[in-house]
Amino acid sequence: EVLARYLMKYPEMIQKKTVLELGAGVGLLGLVAHRLGASRVLWTDGDERVLMNLRENIRTNLSVEQAVSRSLCPQLIWGQGLEAFRQLHGRSQVILGTDLFYMTKSLEPLFETIDQLLACDGIFVAVNSCASQSPISTVLQVASRYGFIWKKVSLKYPDKELA
Repeated sequence: EVLARYLMKYPEMIQKKTVLELGAGVGLLGLVAHRLGASRVLWTDGDERVLMNLRENIRTNLSVEQAVSRSLCPQLIWGQGLEAFRQLHGRSQVILGTDLFYMTKSLEPLFETIDQLLACDGIFVAVNSCASQSPISTVLQVASRYGFIWKKVSLKYPDKELA
């Protein structure tokens, strides 16, 4: 929810851009990106059961003419089949994710995935608000190995600002 609110505050990050949501779960970030005017949204998750629920959630929340096909909600297992995925869907200008850094062993495949699927001038935006076995220093160290730089942004919003 924190990243969704951030995107609503800064819609220019998303408007007219191709967006990929990693570990989409229920698809909140992708739905927000779609409503904010993204030119294309790919919702992804590694769990096929989660994807079934996600597809239903997307159908429920988008009008019939906006309803997405299965190709816009593909399975993506970090670090696997990336070249084929990129050939089919291209690179995205924006990659979004929430609570992606939960396991240290998943960091390498995660950043390999981002590296392979993010456009050269793209941006990866993530929030980690859940408990994680990976300290932020480890996350940033892995990100650095893939050539990423980071910027810490405050995501605290007073209630009156969100009304």
